[in-house]
Amino acid sequence: MLTNGASVAITGWTSGTQVDLYLDGPAGVGTGIGSVQVHGARPDVASTMGAELAYSGFEVPFVPETLASGEHMLFAYSLIDGAWSLQTIPIIGAGNVLPTERVADGDDMGVSNTAAPESDPGVSSSAPTGPDSGVDSAPGEGDDSATL
Repeated sequence: MLTNGASVAITGWTSGTQVDLYLDGPAGVGTGIGSVQVHGARPDVASTMGAELAYSGFEVPFVPETLASGEHMLFAYSLIDGAWSLQTIPIIGAGNVLPTERVADGDDMGVSNTAAPESDPGVSSSAPTGPDSGVDSAPGEGDDSATL
């Protein structure tokens, strides 16, 4: 369960070069969480999927501040060979309310409203089933990290 004000690291792997994350809607509709280049070491993926995926990892820090209680959907886009691939991951918000006079520390923890990837009518809204990305757990399933 995601709690407002608590940092969560959204991590995972992909055979793509970039990952863009949106909350509660696809690119152009949902709230941009972050965009990162893929280059993190993933020896676990390389050992099972092949050496070419040794640096297929990514991490997107996220600090929700106004996440309502209940079910939400994370939209994860991966740029693979010039085309966007979409994977959706359900998450749960705690719905806690932060104090209105919260002191800003000047660090947005990497949260940004990123530009939407080009819309592709061929992109499926279901999780890819091929060997191009991996989902181990969704945010809020028992710890403060999420793996895609």
